[in-house]
Amino acid sequence: MKVDQKIIDQIVELKSRQLKRTGRVDQVHKRLIPVSEAYKLLASRDISNRQVRTELLRYIPVSLVACIEGYFTLAIKDIVDGGPPFSNNVNKFKDLTFKLESVLALHEKNVTLGDIVAGILPLSNPSAIYSCMETILGESFTEMVKHHELKCPHCDEKSPLHLMFPSFFKEIEQIYKVRNIFCHEIAPSESVSVKQIGKLLSSGTLFIYVSESIITDAMLFMGQPDLTLNNVLKNVKRKTSLPFHR
Repeated sequence: MKVDQKIIDQIVELKSRQLKRTGRVDQVHKRLIPVSEAYKLLASRDISNRQVRTELLRYIPVSLVACIEGYFTLAIKDIVDGGPPFSNNVNKFKDLTFKLESVLALHEKNVTLGDIVAGILPLSNPSAIYSCMETILGESFTEMVKHHELKCPHCDEKSPLHLMFPSFFKEIEQIYKVRNIFCHEIAPSESVSVKQIGKLLSSGTLFIYVSESIITDAMLFMGQPDLTLNNVLKNVKRKTSLPFHR
């Protein structure tokens, strides 16, 4: 993809809708926490009209996908702007090219390389997210998520994510499937339950928290161009406590 003035203008517009001087996690929380509270309200059945409650439940996966995609957009920007070793991996996106006018516009409009990369990479489905993160980090992102250790808030047991939640990746796929149905179809016969939506919300939230833990660990070693992520993860082992009940 050629980065031209039109794309830069779109990225500037995207940045204008983000919070200034606010970290990626705090920005996601601004949307994700109200979504979680909305789900609790719907689960409590304080809204007695069943049709209204069902329609509002359909909104949860839509907003959840926005949180996931928004998080990875901000995370990729931070990783790339952090410098080597991960910024070097931008060269692996072979179809990414810049025009001279675009390079000049980067400085004029306060747009960083990270903004550009994060703004044009396809992040519209789980497979695309996994692929982009693998390219940037240089290691299989799904494997890192799969083997990330989780700590239950009410016990001392620690276990890899894939053992605690064997259907985790299927649930991430399901979030996008349900979201696409409700965004693009009337789908009056497609039923959703409070339990089903709650499970998707938990999985999507966990995906963001685990990804943030992995990325935070990786970014501790920015500025060491000869260090691979595999070595980073050997040196730092962070445990993620579950932020919710499943």
